[in-house]
Amino acid sequence: MITGVLTDGSDRTGVYDDENGEPMVGSAQVRDPAFADRVVAETRALLATIPVDTAPTNR
Repeated sequence: MITGVLTDGSDRTGVYDDENGEPMVGSAQVRDPAFADRVVAETRALLATIPVDTAPTNR
């Protein structure tokens, strides 16, 4: 799913609107570069635990 989101060529932005139609602001945690770095590091570590020969393919 995430690769579909990352490679989607459409013009969808992923921005959510509030009840007044205004774009919602992300939380302070989401805007924190250190948090983003941590999420990336933890995600890479998790993905590294998946054996390549058992990963599903689209064949």
